[in-house]
Amino acid sequence: MRRRQRRRRHLLCKQGLDAKQIRTHILIVLIKMDADLIKKALCFHGKPMQKIWDDERGAIDLQSHGVAEDGNYSIYMERQKHFTFQDRAKRLKLHQFLARKADDLYDKDLGKIPAVPRKIQLNPEDKNNTAIMVELPPYETFLQKNQDKVKRHTLESIKPGDIIYATILKGKSGSITPLVVKPLCTEENNFKLLKDYKIKTTIPAQLCGPQLLDSAGVPIYIEARDYVRCEVVEFSVDAERMTLSLQPFSDKNKNKKLGKITPKELPSLYGKLTENPQSYEQYLCTAPELENPNYDVLYASVGLDVNDNFTLMNNFKGGFPQQEYAKELRQLQASKWAFRSVAEGIEYFKVGQHVEAFQCLNKALNIDPRNVEGLVARGALYANKGSFLKAVEDFEKALTLNSLHVNARKYMGETLVALGRSYEEDNRIQDAAKAYRDCLNIIPNHEQATLLLEAIQHRTGANVDAVPPPPVMFGSSYEQTVLF
Repeated sequence: MRRRQRRRRHLLCKQGLDAKQIRTHILIVLIKMDADLIKKALCFHGKPMQKIWDDERGAIDLQSHGVAEDGNYSIYMERQKHFTFQDRAKRLKLHQFLARKADDLYDKDLGKIPAVPRKIQLNPEDKNNTAIMVELPPYETFLQKNQDKVKRHTLESIKPGDIIYATILKGKSGSITPLVVKPLCTEENNFKLLKDYKIKTTIPAQLCGPQLLDSAGVPIYIEARDYVRCEVVEFSVDAERMTLSLQPFSDKNKNKKLGKITPKELPSLYGKLTENPQSYEQYLCTAPELENPNYDVLYASVGLDVNDNFTLMNNFKGGFPQQEYAKELRQLQASKWAFRSVAEGIEYFKVGQHVEAFQCLNKALNIDPRNVEGLVARGALYANKGSFLKAVEDFEKALTLNSLHVNARKYMGETLVALGRSYEEDNRIQDAAKAYRDCLNIIPNHEQATLLLEAIQHRTGANVDAVPPPPVMFGSSYEQTVLF
């Protein structure tokens, strides 16, 4: 051991390092990092991250952890084709963060921590011992938007061998025709609500199992309106076609009761969702398992602090210093979030649902007040509703942020013309002339604004500084302009 340390010191001295740098290096070596994780990070972030790493942690740090100087940067080489200069600052801050927090992010010991579920000893004499955790429906059950995506996600989670609860729509066991059924839900440990989906589902006669008899020897039939517990045999997500069986095929279902069941044997979550549907927040607020006034005592009893950030990385438990927050990244996240609401608002606008459109656009601009598309969209909506001054205000903000935005300039011009006409109707001639001039300041060859401004000059004899129209120009009318 000592011989290896002396040899390491000798090699470091040959590299020109002083005693302090050598001690720092030996300390670094004692901190074990996962070389594979570092290699993956460098492959994704490329040479720029390696340079930042060397600047922050020393030129020999990567080699001391078993990472070659010239590694694989294939992913980065593909990604850099789409980089923009404006994002350079964000990438720099991200690389600095990864390098400075490397001891925690790439800690080799983190991967050794086994993910073993905690076992809770239940009292068999306690009839309520199942109420250890809150039984909640899956979150996607409560989503109101993007229903197609939610449906696709739900159906793709169903695999052969899964248990399905269903009700019989048509047919009778014992006949040669298949039973036509309606899936209701999956079993408790992977609960998915299926009753609202139109899935073509059948139980072939050969999969209904042997004829069952009651205690008196009378045949028990499965027929319309009965409930059954089945196993999935085949399922095509694209065709939305499912084949079920009343006999177990999968080994995991050998000891499960399949076939006819009573309504009481349906999953409790199915009853909650159908008998007393509530919002997600209502489920949380009414769950008795969450109504424990001694939660702070329980936190303290296991050594937790309610104000802690819970993480396996020690350096992150106290939160991040304010100077380490990346404003550019926050702005990017807010912008992407806002764009979703802008897109939804435009869709509502197109179908004439203006109240919903305003709600979406206002939400977007609350998230990101500098969202140009949101300002333009809301301005267009104001203009179509006749609120020209509010529309002009939004367009002005948009043009302040992006003076070359095509739609903002176009809609601003049309809105100013409409505003000028409204002023003329109220006999506010000077205000109308100003609106037309403002339009021509933005779109100098706007024919309609030019003609209206000249008409005012001819009627009043006042000098309104009309701009002569170009020799060839197609006409435009605000009433005929359809925004978007």
